[in-house]
Amino acid sequence: MKLNPLDIRLDFTNPRLSLFNFNNEEEVIRHLIQYENLYSLIDSFVIHGYNTLGERLILLEENKNYTVLEGNRRIAALKSMFLYQNLLKASYRKKVSTLKLENFLIDGDVIKNREEADYKIAAKHIASIQDWKSIDKYVYYENMFNRLRKQMNTAHSISYIKDTTPDKESEIKKSIRFYKFLLSIHAQVKFKDSTLKPLTLLNNDVITSRVYPSIRKTLNLKENSDFELVPKEGKEEVYKSILLAIGSAAWSTNNEMRLNTRTFSVQKDWERILNEDQLIPGLKLIIDEYLSEPQSPNIMPTNGERNSVSRNDNVNSLKNSGHKSIQGTNTNEPKVNQENKYRLFVIKDKNVVQKPKNGILFNLMDAVCLYDETSSEITKKSSIYNNIKFTTQASDDILIKESYVLENSKPKLYKVNASYEKQIVTFDLIIEPKQSNPRPQQDFLFDDEWRIRMVSKLDEKIDYHKIRDVIFSLSFYRNLSKIKVHDVLIVSFLTRALLEYLSKAYIDRYPELKQKIDGPDNLGNKIKIVSEDMYNKNHSSFNLEQKKSIKNQDDLELINGIVHDYKTTLTNQDFIRIFRKYKPFMESIINML
Repeated sequence: MKLNPLDIRLDFTNPRLSLFNFNNEEEVIRHLIQYENLYSLIDSFVIHGYNTLGERLILLEENKNYTVLEGNRRIAALKSMFLYQNLLKASYRKKVSTLKLENFLIDGDVIKNREEADYKIAAKHIASIQDWKSIDKYVYYENMFNRLRKQMNTAHSISYIKDTTPDKESEIKKSIRFYKFLLSIHAQVKFKDSTLKPLTLLNNDVITSRVYPSIRKTLNLKENSDFELVPKEGKEEVYKSILLAIGSAAWSTNNEMRLNTRTFSVQKDWERILNEDQLIPGLKLIIDEYLSEPQSPNIMPTNGERNSVSRNDNVNSLKNSGHKSIQGTNTNEPKVNQENKYRLFVIKDKNVVQKPKNGILFNLMDAVCLYDETSSEITKKSSIYNNIKFTTQASDDILIKESYVLENSKPKLYKVNASYEKQIVTFDLIIEPKQSNPRPQQDFLFDDEWRIRMVSKLDEKIDYHKIRDVIFSLSFYRNLSKIKVHDVLIVSFLTRALLEYLSKAYIDRYPELKQKIDGPDNLGNKIKIVSEDMYNKNHSSFNLEQKKSIKNQDDLELINGIVHDYKTTLTNQDFIRIFRKYKPFMESIINML
């Protein structure tokens, strides 16, 4: 049976994808193009057609819908060739423009549940030459373990995984342990730095191979039945600060001296790192606080204990200046009632949904959130969310399975109650009927907030009035769904002028760059030099991924083509993609002028 690849869904729980919380397939394909070398696969399809002997797809069939469990890159490549061509480089859009979809119909092994695919997928990716990265392997075992734990205990879950994969039981457990530890660190750093990349894009080797065994031994940490490390009672917040310090040192782009496998090369370096207090600043003080015993409030401290109190004051001062604050270390304060340890809140009072996604209308968990006693948000990955229950009126025509609202629920306004322990909150859920003639999507280059923010920064100097004028002029055409055919030329001129003005303004601001212009004096060369200089000056303002994304100048040639070649055309999505690509470049220049 031959299937249309455009009708096959990508698997959002795939280890390469599940960490990113993608909202739709377009986001997935854009990510695979940038990070998973999708172009090489497209080249193969263009030259040889869909010829993948020995590489059969594994497809999950549910209600006559197919999801690809094995072969996500291949389906994504085919969809980019025929459905999302706007995401490809101009040269590749030209390559695939003459191809016919009927020559790329596919078949595969169709299964009825995920368990049937477990051995095949594991054997291919964990034992073969096409191994995943370590973090992908961790995610695979973690996802599988979580799925099985809903049906059986820990021992049986691990035994099942062992029987369906080539790895030993010890390797499976280690992978789950490492992932749990990485996830707990990532959650703390992400709370402080919202721009932190997903785990799969970060270097995690030093944390798993060096930090994990060291911190577990130093703090004498035990683990629960789900392989999560459990801190001492009453020291949970101190433990979070330890995780934050470790993650910040390993993943921060602001530090000149980073925690990695070069600076922490062997296990015996651990004590040196703590005592030198450079790679992970303040960690030793926080660990001392974790290991310290509470003082009796009725006994006058000795000289040594006074020093301990002074040390704790230094710890609090350190955390207030650079780390998440620690609460609950004062033994005179009453202990938090464990029953009310987490507080339940509504995130959105009114939730409107319309189109189904994989048979699911809405995840009710998206409307609520738990906070701990320090008002810190609990990550949705935490198993504590399993204790939240959702209910509606018995007469309501709504289908809820676990926390998911299913597709066959009838359009209506519903009052949904969320309960956690003795807490109950209520929010509205509006299911709208499908529109027979949906309103066309409005495509915006940028919003008013971005325009105001950029112009306000430029207002500080009179020299930049022409740049302000260009942004202001572009704002008249920012809704691309409303522009006329002849306006395309105006938008192209203004976009190119904005890039030209900003690049020249940056070079004037840093005149030493003029000596580096050894190539042609054109816009492409200026953008290349400016982007490299911004990256070297401030990684946090303009990072490596942003610099790489504008290295390819096909999109700039498209804009030049509109200006110089009467045959060149651009779609709304082309403009959106081009402006999105250069937007970080523009923002970084304006911030550094």
